[in-house]
Amino acid sequence: MLNVLNESNIFTDVKVDDISTFRIEETDGTEGEQNSTVVFDEMPRYDVSFSLQINMAALLNDTGGEGID
Repeated sequence: MLNVLNESNIFTDVKVDDISTFRIEETDGTEGEQNSTVVFDEMPRYDVSFSLQINMAALLNDTGGEGID
């Protein structure tokens, strides 16, 4: 995914700021047991934060749009 963003003309700089994992948990709904959870037997999920610097010139259409100052 990061390579696709780096190779794009739309972005001039792509950085991964933070990667963390989490598991999907669901509350059991049983009355009287508020802390009971069900943990699914799945691979962990990833939460990723990106910083993207946009190449505004690449977003402007050749036949229209305003110039960049």
